[in-house]
Amino acid sequence: MDQKVVQLREFDGEVLSQPESAASFATKGFLESLIEIVMARLDKEDDGSDQFKEELRILKSATRAFTIIVPFLFKTVCQNEAESKLWEMTHSFIQTVRYNLLNHVNSGVKIHAIKCLQVVIFLLSKSSQKDLSLYLLRSNHRILNVQTLEKEGQEVLETILNLFDSDIESVLTASISCLLVTVKRRPQFLKPVVARWIGWKNKRTQNDSPVMIRNVEKAIRLAFVSLIRTESLAAYRQELLQGFGSVGGNPAMFQQKETRRQKRQAVQQEETATQKKARLSEHYTPVIPSASSPHLLANYDITQIPPAAIVQLCMTVLQTVPLEVMTERVAMLPKEGVTLAVTRPGFVRSTTPPYPPPPEQPERIDHPSIKREKVKREDLDSDEEMEEVLQPVPVIMREPIVKEEEVKPKVEVLASVEERANQLFKAQPYALVTAKPTTMNDEQRQTMIKMTFERILQSQSALMDHQQVKIWSTLVAKLVTRGINSNNNNKIMTDEIKALLLNFIVENLPSRHVSLYK
Repeated sequence: MDQKVVQLREFDGEVLSQPESAASFATKGFLESLIEIVMARLDKEDDGSDQFKEELRILKSATRAFTIIVPFLFKTVCQNEAESKLWEMTHSFIQTVRYNLLNHVNSGVKIHAIKCLQVVIFLLSKSSQKDLSLYLLRSNHRILNVQTLEKEGQEVLETILNLFDSDIESVLTASISCLLVTVKRRPQFLKPVVARWIGWKNKRTQNDSPVMIRNVEKAIRLAFVSLIRTESLAAYRQELLQGFGSVGGNPAMFQQKETRRQKRQAVQQEETATQKKARLSEHYTPVIPSASSPHLLANYDITQIPPAAIVQLCMTVLQTVPLEVMTERVAMLPKEGVTLAVTRPGFVRSTTPPYPPPPEQPERIDHPSIKREKVKREDLDSDEEMEEVLQPVPVIMREPIVKEEEVKPKVEVLASVEERANQLFKAQPYALVTAKPTTMNDEQRQTMIKMTFERILQSQSALMDHQQVKIWSTLVAKLVTRGINSNNNNKIMTDEIKALLLNFIVENLPSRHVSLYK
C-alpha cells in the first residue's frame, strides 16, 4: 500500500476521534502527501469496479483532511512571513478543490468539496466576532494581502451560488446547508444568498424532477426559518420575512408566534412582579391595640414583622432621621416601656407553645448624656462640647433574678436605637497594621519563580475556550522569551524555565497547541 495513503489513514484514525490533535498534521510534508493523493485520482474513470470505489473513498478522505488542517496552515502563514512555499501549496490545493473536485462526476466528492470551500470562505472573510483568520493578518504582510483575500473569498462564495444550476438534489441541498451556516457567521453575504434562493426556481426547466424541485424548495424554506429565528440576524428580519414569503412560506406564522411570545412574556413578567411583591411584604396579622392602651405599640406583636422589613426600616431611620429627632421620639416612649404581644398573659402562637416572659429589664440609668432632650444645639459653645455630649456610655446590666424551681431562658437585650445612633457618630475607620517588608534571598526567589511558572503551565487544563487558550499561550511565550531571558546574569535560571516548558510540551504533545478554527 502507498505510504502516503497509510499516513492519511493514520490521520483519520487519530484526528476523527481526537480533533485537537489536528494541528500536529498541519505540516508541509503532510500537505504534499495530500496533494499527490488527490492529483493521482482526479482523472480516473468510473468503471464500476471495487478498486474505483476504494479510490473514491481515498479521494474524499484526502479532501476532508485538507478541510480540517487548512485553518492551521493559514494561521502558520499569517504568523510567519517566511512560509511562502507553504502558502503556495495551500492556495494550489484550494484551487484544485474549487475547479476540479467541485466538478467531479461523483456527488459525494462534490459535497466534500462544498464543505471545504465553506471553511475557505470563513478564512478569507471578516466577521464582527473577530473569530477567524483575517484578524490575525498584519496589514503589511509580505505574502498575504487582506483586500486580495477578501475578494477571493467572495469569488468562492459565488462559485457555490452557481451550484444552484445543478440538477442533482444532494448537491443542491448541500449547497443550501453550506450557505445557511455561512450567512449565520458572515451576515455580509446575506443579500446575494437570499437573492439566489428566491430566484432559484425561475431557472428550472420542465425536464427537472417535480420531486427534486419540491424537496429543494422545502430545504430553502427551512433555511429561511432558521435565519429568521437567529437572534444575531434580527436587523435583517423584515428582509428575511419577505424572502420567506417569496418561496411559498407564510410570514404570518412568525407574527402570530411573536404575538403569543410577547403575551407569554408579559404574563411571566406580571407573575414575577407579583411573587417579588409577595416576598417583600410577607403576610402577618398584627394585634390591634385596645382603646385603653397607653401607647400605639402596646400589645403589638412585632415578632411577626418580616426581618427584611425591619432591617430596611432601621437602615432608613439611621440614614435619614437626625439625632435630635430620634432623641425626642425616645423621650416620648412611656416610662413603663413597650410591652411585647408575646409577653401578654394568655398569648399563644399558632405553631409554637407559649413564649416565656423575658427576664427583668435593666434598671434605668440616669446619666447626663442619655437625657439629650434637654440639650439644645445653641447651648453648645464648641465642637469639643458636642463631642463630649455624643460620647457613648456603657450600659451596666443587672443579673436577672432566677428562682431555684424555675430556670427561665435568657433573652439577649439589644442596645436601643438611640445608643446605636450614638455609636455611629463615634465610629472611626480601622487602620491596618503596616506589615514589615520581608526580603528573599536569590535561592528563595528562584524557587518562587519556578513554582509560579509551573502553576501557569498546569492552568491550561482549566481553560474552556479557544480565546482563553490563545491568551494563555501568549503569556507563556512572553514569560519565556522576554520576562525570564531579561535576567542575563542568571543563565541557569533561564535554562531551568526552558526545561520546565519543554517537559510540559512533551508530556502531551498533541494537545499543546492553540485551536484556531472551531
